[in-house]
Parts: sequence; structure tokens; C-alpha cells
Amino acid sequence: MNQDPQKLYEQQQQVFDEYRQKNPQMLENPKKLTEAELFPVIGILNLPPKRPQGYIRLFPQDFIVEEVEPNEIISTIEPTEDNKINLVSISPIKDKFHLHCSLVKVKFSTLEAINFLAQKFNLKSQQIGHAGIKDVFAITSQKISLPQVYPEQIQNLKTANFYFKNFSFQNEQVATGYLLGNRFTITIRTEKEIDPNWLKQQLVQMKTNGILNYFNTQRFGAPRFIAHKLGFLLVEQKYEEAVRAMLIHSNNEIKLIQHLRKQAEKKWQQWTEMKTILKTLPITFANEIKILEYLEKDPQNFKGVFYDQPEKTKLYFRAYGSYIFNNYISQKDQEKQLPKKTPLPLTDDPHVYGIYKKWHKISYKNFSQGINAFNFLPKTKLDLKTKLYPQEIKAMTTDQGCIIHFTLPKGAYATTLLTNLFELSEGMPIPQWIKTKEIDAKNMLQMGTYQSLKNIFDPELFQNQELERLNLNN
Repeated sequence: MNQDPQKLYEQQQQVFDEYRQKNPQMLENPKKLTEAELFPVIGILNLPPKRPQGYIRLFPQDFIVEEVEPNEIISTIEPTEDNKINLVSISPIKDKFHLHCSLVKVKFSTLEAINFLAQKFNLKSQQIGHAGIKDVFAITSQKISLPQVYPEQIQNLKTANFYFKNFSFQNEQVATGYLLGNRFTITIRTEKEIDPNWLKQQLVQMKTNGILNYFNTQRFGAPRFIAHKLGFLLVEQKYEEAVRAMLIHSNNEIKLIQHLRKQAEKKWQQWTEMKTILKTLPITFANEIKILEYLEKDPQNFKGVFYDQPEKTKLYFRAYGSYIFNNYISQKDQEKQLPKKTPLPLTDDPHVYGIYKKWHKISYKNFSQGINAFNFLPKTKLDLKTKLYPQEIKAMTTDQGCIIHFTLPKGAYATTLLTNLFELSEGMPIPQWIKTKEIDAKNMLQMGTYQSLKNIFDPELFQNQELERLNLNN
């Protein structure tokens, strides 16, 4: 798909508008999974009881993520003055340099932004460096790199959801994990007024005693939450079954998406016909369409699908490892035997396999063959801390709920902290009790403002269309 993401978005919105007029029940949201239903599925078993209700990401500006680089420089969301090119860097060496810049995006996937840039500059997606994947329904900023691209080429690139700043030339591309951590500024909308003393006490305890370093729901691929299951199928080398699950499996999705997947299932292995069906929603099914385009060219190469998408394939394996890690620290915490560190499960080290054998449900021989079937998977033995200790904490209560600002090390999830404070929800359906006033959290904490982004992006991008429709219906 080489089309402009904005045009694809408008095409999809037109389909949704037609269904709202003619068949609105097809857009009804499924019953939302409760924490009690979802968390055990992904291994999260030990959370404080009786937490207040909290809702996040009503607007993208409610969830701000700013990458902290290894030199402790923060990749902020605010534009530089006039967004001028101000290079502080090496001199570009012919055919060897990489352009480094900050990618600031709103309501857009890191991987989809990278795919767009790869198509624009005739690159492979893996040639575009990034330290990690940032949230979609959020405002985020992170360092990326592009080989043999000049600032003038990218600065004037017109996109609806992202822009670039802080350009420099470097000899190396940005590598995965090349960051210290992330700085979060989050608005939590609460059903009841939050006691500021309670909030302060809880955050002090977290900073002092730490919290279990769970991999949270984002790791597992909302709304279907099957990423870890895909990872296990890949470990078992059941490639066709994994592709089928990616394309066909439907869980916690609106009726229209379920319907389209079922229609596509009836055309299994008729790849072009399946693609035509799923292109009804080109944004929702962007990854599925890419898979089908690959299968049109190589119809029975199911393993090749995963080689064609190495970044996503890594996510599936990591989700599988995260599921095992979550279960392990849950059990060890319950047994009061939690180590300070434990190795990540995805290595072919037999000792590490032995630690997690209970959850692998596959022999060491088959496990080792499964992860070694993909040469781009990192298999180095790495230790991960079992607890998180948030830093640089600031918080305040508001008439909407509260604002919490904090920094976490790389690989840690903001929602891991938040679920220790609140019984969290997000997305649809929006709770009846929600308070809907827009909050400029960075401004209230005197740390900047997202408002300057409205001079770059369409102000409508910072609204919640579903909320607007609910208001119209009311």
C-alpha cells in the first residue's frame, strides 16, 4: 500500500459513516474485558485490591511519551523555533551517513510511520533505525535515523500525523534499545475525586519499594490480545496456523471487523479475493493487507510472511516471552522468592529454558529449533529487573482526576505503574461518568505544552471523534 495514510484514513472513515447511517449495529463495541478476565490471560496476577476507577487516553494529549536518549537529552514533543534545520553533527560522508531526527507523532503507529518513510525514500523498513515502539493513541517523540537522506527531503514531507525536528548527521543508525528510558506525562480521568494525600503516599511507596515489572496489555496486541499466542505458534514452527490466526482470528472487535474476517476466511488461500475484502478498512487491516500482498507473490511461503515483517515477528516472540516472564514473577512474588533480576526467556541457553520450563509446554529441542528458525531474532542472554522504581515523579489532582509525570527505564510500561494505582480502562465504550474537559498536562506542570502542535497538525487530530458522536447522540 503506497497510498497516503491520510487518504486511507478518510476512505475508512467514509465506510464507517455509511454504516452509521444504514447499519449502525455493525459498529457496536463488544463487551469490554475486565481486568479479572484479561490480566490472568497475560500473566498479571498480583495487583493491589480496591483501586479507584481510572480512564486514560480520552484524547491523545492525555498520554504523552518523550524518549530519553542515552546522553540524557529528552526528545520533546514541542516544535523548535520555526522548526528550522539546525545541524549539530558530523559532516555527511558519501553513501555512509545517517540522518538522525526526532519523529513526533499523534495517533499513529511507529511501525506504520517507518513503513511510510521506507516507501517514500525507497528503503527497506529495517534500514530506518529506531530505539523502540511508542504508543499509538498518544502524542510521542522519539529519535529515528534514515540512511542517505537529507534534512530538506524530510522536513517538508507533508503528513497528517507526524513531523520531524532536531536533525543531525551521524555515522551509525539508531539501534533498538538505544535509549535510557521514557518520560511520561499522563492524565487519568477518574470516577471519583482523588485525595492528593493518597496519591502522594502511593507514589512515594512506589519510588521506595518498587512495583512488579509486568509487561502490560500493549505488549499483547489490543484488542485481540493474541500476540503471545502467535509467538508460541512460531516457536512450534506452525507457520500457516500463525498466518491464519493473524488474518482470521477475531476477538473483542466490532461486528463489522468480525464480519470481514469471516468473509475473508471463506476465501482462504485465495489471497487476492481476501485482500479485496479486507481493503474495505485499509487502516484497520493495514498489516493483514501487507501479508496478503506478500502471499500473492509467494502463495505457500507462510514462513516467509514472518521474514518479510521482521519487526512485527520480533514483537510476537517478545510477547510470548513476556507472557512467560509475567507468570514467573507473579508466582515468585506470591512465594516471597522474587529475585532482583531474572533472564529473559527468549534465549536458547538450556539453563534459562529450565527456569521457565513450566510455562514453555514444549521440549527444549523444539523450543531451540523454533527460535533459531529466524536469524534476525536476538538470542543473547539478558537479565531484566523484576521490579520498577519510577523516577522524577510529579503529580497533581484536577477536577478531571489527576496528572502523573514520571520517568521509567527502557522497556518498561507506563500502564504497569498506573494499574498499581487505578483499575484502568480505555477505548470504547467510554464510561458514563467520564469528565471530558481537555487538559494540557505539561502546561499545568510547567513543563511545556502540546498546544503548539496545533499549528502543525489539524486541531481535529486532538479530538476524540467517538466522544463527539456520543455528545451528538445525547
